[in-house]
Amino acid sequence: MNKPWYTWIYKTILQDEDRIAALVELERLELDASVFPLGKPTVVMPWEIPCNEEIVKSNFEARTQQHVTGQLSDQARAPIQDWRVILRKEDEKGKFIDYREVLTDKTGRFDLGLVEEGKYRFLPGPNRAFVTPKEVTCGEAPA
Repeated sequence: MNKPWYTWIYKTILQDEDRIAALVELERLELDASVFPLGKPTVVMPWEIPCNEEIVKSNFEARTQQHVTGQLSDQARAPIQDWRVILRKEDEKGKFIDYREVLTDKTGRFDLGLVEEGKYRFLPGPNRAFVTPKEVTCGEAPA
C-alpha cells in the first residue's frame, strides 16, 4: 500500500531537525540531569506491576450496614444481563478479598444483599476495560 504522507512527514522532520534543535536550545527546553535529580524516570505500564506490589484503593464505602442493589446498562441505556458483579471487602491488612458475587438479571438488575459497614472494591465488569460508574444513584430498593 502506498502512503506518501508518511514519506512527506519523515522528510519534513529530517529537513527541520536543525531548526527544531535551535528552537529547543533558544527556549532552553532541553532536559538534562538536573530535571531528574533521582535519575530519569522509567515508565511502567499497569500490566507490568506484580499483583503483590499493586496498590488498590476502595471505590465504595458503606458507612452503615445497608442493602446494596443496582442496575447496569450500556451507553445506549440497554440493560446488561447475565453480567458478573463483584464486591470485595478490605481486610485488616488493606487487601481486598471476595465478599459477594452475583449476576445481573434480564433487566440488568443485581442484588448484593445486606452489606456490612466497611470499605469495598465494587467491580461491575470482568476486567479493567470496564470502569467504575461515574454516577451512583441511591434510593429505595424495589419491592
